[in-house]
Amino acid sequence: MAQKFLRSWLLVLLLILLALPAKADVPIDSAHFPDAAFREAVRVWDTGYRGSTGNWIGVNDGVLHPDEIARATDITVFSPASSLKGIEYFHALKNLSAATAI
Repeated sequence: MAQKFLRSWLLVLLLILLALPAKADVPIDSAHFPDAAFREAVRVWDTGYRGSTGNWIGVNDGVLHPDEIARATDITVFSPASSLKGIEYFHALKNLSAATAI
């Protein structure tokens, strides 16, 4: 009886985990990056910015894909930005350089 109960709960847990959404693509647009300067920095990064590894890391399609987000360790904002809304998508970010204080 206990094994049947445990199997039922494991099945429920598995179904819940499978139902969780996968990390999705993030469009580089004003809805996700409202500040124009920060959005442009993200767009520059997506065009193939050479990160600290020296490798091309973006694919220049106007969308951040989960694998690109995982490789985004440094971003440079060249123009003054008033908001960094959207930075929450960059889970691996280690360095953020800015032209002026944000």
